[in-house]
Amino acid sequence: MSTYSTTTDSRWTAAAEGLQRLETLARDVVDVDRFYVDAVRLVAETLESPRCVLSLEQPAGRRVLGTTADGDDSAGRTGAIPHRATSRLSDTVTMTLACDVGTASDRCEELSGDLSAGVLDLCVLVYLKSRFRQVEASGPAATGDEPNLTTSLPPRRTRRSAWWGVSALLACVVVSAFPVDFRLPVEGTVQPKTVRHVFAPLSGTVASVSTDEGETVSAGSTILVIENPEVRLRHETLAGELATAEAELVSLRVEQTDPSRAREHRTDTAGRRRILQTRIESLQRQVDLAERLQACLIVTAPIDGEVTGDHAVRDLVGRRVAPGQWLVDVIDLEAGFIAELFLPDRDFGYLAARQSGPPLICQFRLRSDPNVRLRGSVDQISDSSQRNERGEAVIRLTSRLQTDQPLRHGATLVGHVDAGRRPLGFVLFRPVIEWIRSQGW
Repeated sequence: MSTYSTTTDSRWTAAAEGLQRLETLARDVVDVDRFYVDAVRLVAETLESPRCVLSLEQPAGRRVLGTTADGDDSAGRTGAIPHRATSRLSDTVTMTLACDVGTASDRCEELSGDLSAGVLDLCVLVYLKSRFRQVEASGPAATGDEPNLTTSLPPRRTRRSAWWGVSALLACVVVSAFPVDFRLPVEGTVQPKTVRHVFAPLSGTVASVSTDEGETVSAGSTILVIENPEVRLRHETLAGELATAEAELVSLRVEQTDPSRAREHRTDTAGRRRILQTRIESLQRQVDLAERLQACLIVTAPIDGEVTGDHAVRDLVGRRVAPGQWLVDVIDLEAGFIAELFLPDRDFGYLAARQSGPPLICQFRLRSDPNVRLRGSVDQISDSSQRNERGEAVIRLTSRLQTDQPLRHGATLVGHVDAGRRPLGFVLFRPVIEWIRSQGW
């Protein structure tokens, strides 16, 4: 075996042992500067290099971490072949290990390349460990002019923030899919379950009123009286004609029984009597009809209950009314109340899918007293929409009220109808989702 081969083998052995020793030190290094010096010395001794420099190239300038050169570390011996190993820590920071590997006759490029690369990797590892220890111990503000290495390897704080961000996003997705109660807002009023509307039977003028709003009446009792001069005059005229015809009939009967009258005259009287009898029967029917019309002008209560209306009933006195004109309502307080609700037409589709299922539960409050809470179920849903006072399309619903509390006819209600369960995300962002659907996306 040649002398060159023996020398090369011994260098490989020394290099392997030195790298193994440095790797052991790098696992739990305490004195970083001492580690850099040992690393440079290992390369210099193994490659028999008089000059070996470990440096850090950064925007602030070049920083020497370890060297075996005396004085100017950039000077080398005559005939030396320089060797350089480089590792990029970030876009602006580079660690370099430079050394002279001897003359061309005794150099070994493979050995110098592998040894320099291995030592440089261990130096980079130790440098990053020391930098991150400083960041964790004192924070970024304590690093001074040291390079920012977060672009090459994120610190633990950055990784922790990313983990929390992903966790929060997953939690939002899970919570959004969690089913919750889906409720549709409604508005309405309290209405009596049994109500009878009272209308004017004929035209005329209200002559008198026997009751007022809020008073209790019995079925058949007088509420008000309407005066119609035409009906009264017609009744009086027919009654007078009937009386005249009856008096004439009595006179004919007397003439027919008078023996002093001629036979022919008695025969004519009998014919006139039959004609007059027919006329009397017709007049009697007309008088009866006129009396019924007169009786209709006395407006009575259709049921037992309470009189109510949009105004005081006594204010109707002297007012002209037309046939069929609404006058007052009579409500049966014993029958209870219902809620007349109005649902926005755009929400009807959510109820249509549940009409064949269990009853739709309603919950609402009195607008005048939010502490009064009421509950019921939808009994009827209108087949067509209508316009409310704001011009919005609504669907009319009716609901039974389950309460023992006294209610006021016409009191306004606000509440909601339970429409099943939907994902929380849909409930929270329903306006946005409905708008997107309306655009056909």
